[in-house]
Amino acid sequence: MNKRTTLICAAIGASAALAGIFPQQSPTAGQDTVIPVAQARALKPQYATTANSEITVTVDLTQEQIEKARGRVRANRPLEEPEQTGKRPADANRQSGNPLTLSDAYRQAAESVKEAHAKPYKDFGKGARTATASDGSRMSMGLAASYDLNESTVGYPVGNTPPAVLESLCFNGTAEFEAIIDRFAACGRTKLTANYYKVESTTGTREYMGTNTGLVQLYTQQYNNERSTRMFAKMQKDSVTYDWGWWDNIWTAPGVDLTVIGNCFGNTAGCSATGSPITLTWENWNSVDTWYNWNANSSEAYGLGRDKLGAHGTHVEFYTDTGEYSSESRASLSRRLVRCDSAAYIYADWQKGCVFLETIPRMMYSRAADSPHKGVADHIYRAQNQPDLTYPTSTTSKSIPGKYVAGDYYAAGLHRLHENFHLTTMNANTSHKDQACTSTGEYSTTGLPLPLRPEAGVEDCDEYPFRSTLEGASNTDWDFSVYPVDLSQNRSAGNTLMNYVRNHRILAWDDTLPDPANDNDRYYVQIVDF
Repeated sequence: MNKRTTLICAAIGASAALAGIFPQQSPTAGQDTVIPVAQARALKPQYATTANSEITVTVDLTQEQIEKARGRVRANRPLEEPEQTGKRPADANRQSGNPLTLSDAYRQAAESVKEAHAKPYKDFGKGARTATASDGSRMSMGLAASYDLNESTVGYPVGNTPPAVLESLCFNGTAEFEAIIDRFAACGRTKLTANYYKVESTTGTREYMGTNTGLVQLYTQQYNNERSTRMFAKMQKDSVTYDWGWWDNIWTAPGVDLTVIGNCFGNTAGCSATGSPITLTWENWNSVDTWYNWNANSSEAYGLGRDKLGAHGTHVEFYTDTGEYSSESRASLSRRLVRCDSAAYIYADWQKGCVFLETIPRMMYSRAADSPHKGVADHIYRAQNQPDLTYPTSTTSKSIPGKYVAGDYYAAGLHRLHENFHLTTMNANTSHKDQACTSTGEYSTTGLPLPLRPEAGVEDCDEYPFRSTLEGASNTDWDFSVYPVDLSQNRSAGNTLMNYVRNHRILAWDDTLPDPANDNDRYYVQIVDF
């Protein structure tokens, strides 16, 4: 057995290769710089859980099929590693699950986030330091004294393998886990279990034969210039085990086929997948260290609203169904909810793209003593946590939205406005802010008192919620706050906000969507102390 296994592994392993680090993309000249995850840092994912259950598939085999598997092993003829193409069999694009509307996708994402928040987080790197934010949530940030707290993986181009930096970030251990790093990258390691039964062809009687298991590595990445998602999968090398009894562990189990394919779910009209299925024996999968990939593509023709939004699911399916064996149902791994858009205002080169919905988008400002945004962070912290101590004052209790609440997908958030579509509202926000800052107009008795008014050329009058949000100063459903802050800190914080909404693909408010209150992007501001 050892000699046979060694020969097979050597032959298959010689053909495996992984690509190196990809160069990072940048926007066109004159636009804001995209700041991807730095190689030297560790990043706390937006959503992460440890695996709480294995994925199981059940397969029926006839005696003839079992003998074929044994013959393949005896002849030392594992299936050759296939060359992946775009050709897919007629039934490859079958989709599971119920039809998925945009609102359905958001609701399902909210449940996923709520469930995930109660589970342990994966430790993303030994170099990370752990800190506790002001709301008690656990944050794992890099060692560098940098206040780029709003990293994004959007700058990594999509290739034939995961970007090397992110692959290392995800798969540096052996534990099972599931993590969404941010709106553009997700990864996981899951135990796949396949139970095999021998079926008597005349009576239909089933007899349990044995079980194969293996650790599957999964990575999913969004395009930033197409309405597409790329799914990657491979078996972790040397992770496969057999439990068929000592004889069949050697001569049967390794020769059984396993097929893998990436697919859409939940939107038969608006999503289609490309990339051929990959079929190998279990012994092949255990030896070949090669990433395979598939794309899920969103059709603009079925999109909703101004930005032609479309929602669907993506997953990687594992099954045995080659004409020799059959799975009762496909094992579905790395199930992700995706929203795609054609928002031309994001970046000149990024006019289309997709994001994962199972995140709570949040921008962070730091209150640390040397933070370049300390004054702004202090102001927002007070507005979010002590609104009744803010200006303009009110005779009733004030309510100011936008605070990040860990695990709460539907907390009162902020909605982005854009000059192309909402200039009137943005100007109205500015007008209300200016009146509150100078105690004029309707805020003549409630605005900033004279001693607190900004010193010209040294301070700005900061407002929260921001001018560029639907919840800004002119919104009659919410309250707001103004306060003087250091001019340079305010300008720096403004640039951070602009970069954040672009780099995290936060779409502008669209009241033409079927359910505007739930179908539009919302984001939050989290104030941290590190």
